[in-house]
Amino acid sequence: MTNQIRSMKRSARVLTTVTAAAALLAAIQGVSTAAELSAAAKELIPAAKKEGTLNLVWGSSTLGGSKGAKRFEEGFNKHYGLDHKFKFTVGTHFAGQTRKLIQELNAGQKAFMDVTLAGGPQFATWAKYKGLVNVNWGSLMPQIAPVTLKQIVSADNTMVEFIGRPRVIVYNTNLIKAAEAPKSMRDLLDPKWKGKIASTPYAAGFVAVWPKSELIAYARKLTGNLGGLMRCGEYDRITSGEFPIFAIACEPGRIQQDINRGSPMAMVVPTDFMGLDHWYFGVPKHSRNPATAKLFIAWIMTKSGQDALYKSQGSDMYLLPGSRTAKVLDKIRKQTGQEFVGADVTNALTIDWKASRAVAKIFRESRKK
Repeated sequence: MTNQIRSMKRSARVLTTVTAAAALLAAIQGVSTAAELSAAAKELIPAAKKEGTLNLVWGSSTLGGSKGAKRFEEGFNKHYGLDHKFKFTVGTHFAGQTRKLIQELNAGQKAFMDVTLAGGPQFATWAKYKGLVNVNWGSLMPQIAPVTLKQIVSADNTMVEFIGRPRVIVYNTNLIKAAEAPKSMRDLLDPKWKGKIASTPYAAGFVAVWPKSELIAYARKLTGNLGGLMRCGEYDRITSGEFPIFAIACEPGRIQQDINRGSPMAMVVPTDFMGLDHWYFGVPKHSRNPATAKLFIAWIMTKSGQDALYKSQGSDMYLLPGSRTAKVLDKIRKQTGQEFVGADVTNALTIDWKASRAVAKIFRESRKK
């Protein structure tokens, strides 16, 4: 009996040791990512801890809306070993948010959002007003090769290109058969589509492929077939049949997610308008939580950040290793035999964004008649 008791005590000690070791291993694994952070990131963490939060503002469907923000919060905290709270607020379109940020900056007020979200036109606006922080992004993102950094970080080190995707036409498959669906932008001018097409009031994607004069002439013709205007993300207006066609659709990844869930939609890349659209993140000079904002942007460019981005938006940055969007683009290139054209950090400031604004004005004024 004594030997049996001794054996039970030894087993208990072994179990306790194993349990303690497992707990220690779990704890180590939990902070292993933080231990591998760059020196620049480690320097920012004390300031970020004092901030403790991040204010995010974008559309209810953009980047997954509130669910995406929560996903980002969890991934960010795990990566840095922090316990931040991300405060998400539904906002207006990129142009409106940019105008408000600049107004606040000029008035000496704190920014209502800590991370600016911009498309190509806003990229040019920020370059003009110089309202974003210059950051050594390479030191915060050492995993990205220098040659790639030059393709995703603006020359003034203020903006980071974190996502890129093709421009598409989307249509309701219950109302339009694949064989009859428009395959190009010029197909949209067919009189049979009169009143059946929707576009955006801000002319998303209408730039960088055709010359300005050609683009404006096309926009005027297209208004004859426009049935209305809608924001990106309002895809229920397509699936309900209110608008059988939407062009140019801004979020092909999001649309594909809806298709995968059974929504009656399909997409085509217009063969005469093979363009790429990009979104950018930057830190406003009047951000309330600049250290956290810098760390957030650096994290979104890591594998875990890009995975969270893909889950939220259905697209990622095609220039980074493991990109799923890159595979989609390669497939389209092979099918069409054509290369994509688009505005990115290397040429965004050479694009005539006034053309896009002119198209938007044409679309809006057509709805007043």
